[in-house]
Amino acid sequence: MFTNISWTDYFITVTILLAIYYLFVGIRYYAGDIKDLLSGKRKLNLNTALSYNSKGEYPSTIEGNSHPSEASFEEKTDEELLTETIFIDFGNAVWAAILIDVVLQLNYHSIHHRAQIQAMIRQQGIEPDFLDYIGTKVRKIS
Repeated sequence: MFTNISWTDYFITVTILLAIYYLFVGIRYYAGDIKDLLSGKRKLNLNTALSYNSKGEYPSTIEGNSHPSEASFEEKTDEELLTETIFIDFGNAVWAAILIDVVLQLNYHSIHHRAQIQAMIRQQGIEPDFLDYIGTKVRKIS
């Protein structure tokens, strides 16, 4: 039955169907936003978590700190790790936090997700692997 359909026809059909689907979803759920964008009432905001200010600089650069993506935490002194850093979230809210707290949050958040995944595995009736870091480093002596 499907031997008469070429791969080219298949990909063209799938592409057209996906375009129709996303057009439907866009109109159905984002009609107001699209209308505001097209009328100029709203500007398209594609800022990432780190945003430039009006001078084209990162706020942390203004205060003498380097851009967070350039930060190598191993090279930071204790004083630098205890320095407050300013950052902007995806909603353009400006936040300030001590750098070491941001690093700890990254670690704690990964632990949170690991626990969520293990809970989902247990719900399926499977015992998850032992994932603690020390479990990958220890060896039994006696």
